[in-house]
Amino acid sequence: SLNVLQRGSSAMTDEDFKVLQRHLTAPQLRQMGVSTLTGGGFWGPDEMMQAVEKALLWFGGMRELCHVLTTETGGDLPWPVYDDTGNVGRRLAENAAVTQTNLAVGLRVMKAYMYSSDLVLMSLQLIQDRPDLAESIVADALGERIGRITNTEFTTYAGGDGPQGIIRGSVSALTSGAAGVVTADELQRLKYAVNRAYRQRPNRAYMMADATLATVLRLKDANANYLFTS
Repeated sequence: SLNVLQRGSSAMTDEDFKVLQRHLTAPQLRQMGVSTLTGGGFWGPDEMMQAVEKALLWFGGMRELCHVLTTETGGDLPWPVYDDTGNVGRRLAENAAVTQTNLAVGLRVMKAYMYSSDLVLMSLQLIQDRPDLAESIVADALGERIGRITNTEFTTYAGGDGPQGIIRGSVSALTSGAAGVVTADELQRLKYAVNRAYRQRPNRAYMMADATLATVLRLKDANANYLFTS
């Protein structure tokens, strides 16, 4: 009736309900002329695929090998250090005086840096229609953006206004003879160029780019057997 169209289902009378029951055996929800936009098709919502195709780009695993500290604030974190490796004990002659050699203690300040994933705008319609999908997509994307920049800077950044990358802050133990060439002998020389105090630590590991790893995994012995497996 006109009364129902104007005021909604709350205005339906008993007679209106009887008419509805005679014509409908089950509720039916239909779009108004989706194929004809001016016939109501503009009101017909599009469906979104339940699965989302996502472009992937691996950003590395620096944090997996780092020692992560969680602090209460973002202030500087003083880190005491000392290097006494250049000092050794000595044998004393009878009645000889003991030499005083102090520890070379220093302080390294670990600073906090802020990273941004950049702002992402999400439509209200998507949040209303698929809140689970919206949250999942945005959370994954923002986390991966942070992962990519931190992995790069933790590896190669030169420091100054940001973190010191492990490559920039490390001392070269061995230099390869030719760029882009890796041999099994060089890998062994690299291993034993590192001091035993570090080489025998339980969390020791090689770190290399994918291109370098692909080269290493192609190394073969005289019988064409691969020396390493991934």
